[in-house]
Amino acid sequence: MQYEIPFWSPHPKGKAYKQYTFDLPLELKNRAGEVETIVVQGQNYACHFAFKWQFVYDVSKGKNQALQGLVMDEESVLIRTNCVKDIDVGDVVWLKSQANKDGTKYTVVDVRQQWAYCPKMVRTFLNLSLKAIL
Repeated sequence: MQYEIPFWSPHPKGKAYKQYTFDLPLELKNRAGEVETIVVQGQNYACHFAFKWQFVYDVSKGKNQALQGLVMDEESVLIRTNCVKDIDVGDVVWLKSQANKDGTKYTVVDVRQQWAYCPKMVRTFLNLSLKAIL
């Protein structure tokens, strides 16, 4: 059985959204009894859980030329969480901080697990590489 190790975060909890189609049942509801959903780039996502997080590296902004001749803004960040629920590549994460009250939606690009031995092997953190959805 996994459990969350004690973890302090100065930020409000982030929300993890998983992609879904309308024919799948949703059991996750917010306090009002409604399913919280968002649409990102034409795909439907439902909120699955909230989690504590910390910046590992602050937001880095720059320009990227993903398509030939088209220069676009790019924003990425690396965060750490003690969440025991799995966050997968391609999920959408919505983070708010003191500097950004409205929050920013990010796509999970990479997930790395950090382990500790005490005396059994226990997952301590997930390190998430995120790319902003602009």
